[in-house]
Amino acid sequence: EYQTARETIDKMFDAAIQTAKLDETNRWMAIRAYRNSLLKECDWTQLPDNSLSEEMLTAWKTYRKLLRDLPQTFIKSNDVVFPVKP
Repeated sequence: EYQTARETIDKMFDAAIQTAKLDETNRWMAIRAYRNSLLKECDWTQLPDNSLSEEMLTAWKTYRKLLRDLPQTFIKSNDVVFPVKP
């Protein structure tokens, strides 16, 4: 249920960014704001008492690193693809 809602929000965000009359700078600002909200949603995974398995903790760390690296990974804002949550 949560994953379906998140996927719907992601698609809506992508569509809004693609169709909005934003210049490259403003698209990057929107992408960073959205990225920051995704990071905030999963901050709990980095707490010491998260009760995640080692495998899931590694998956969440990888996901968070991919999110943090988005601006350096993509040259054009229209090419940005958000990673999938574990």
